[in-house]
Amino acid sequence: MRTRGRTSRLLVFLAALVVVAGVGVAIFRGVGPLARQHCTAQVGAVKVDLSPDQARYASLISAIGVSRGLPARAVSIALAAAFQESKL
Repeated sequence: MRTRGRTSRLLVFLAALVVVAGVGVAIFRGVGPLARQHCTAQVGAVKVDLSPDQARYASLISAIGVSRGLPARAVSIALAAAFQESKL
């Protein structure tokens, strides 16, 4: 009887250890709901990482510029100004 109890506890402990190790590996690899979310914008050699909120505001600025018929340069200047002044 005692052997069954020890064996069951050992199996539960090992299962918990495997789950904790799996979660640790997932977090380390940046996978799953705890992963850092970001977007990357790249133009030429310049690469910028944006948070999801920053990406949303950048797309909003771009969409408004395009809907108003502004040239691409005007939208670029609006994005640069927003990024410079408020970190977008």
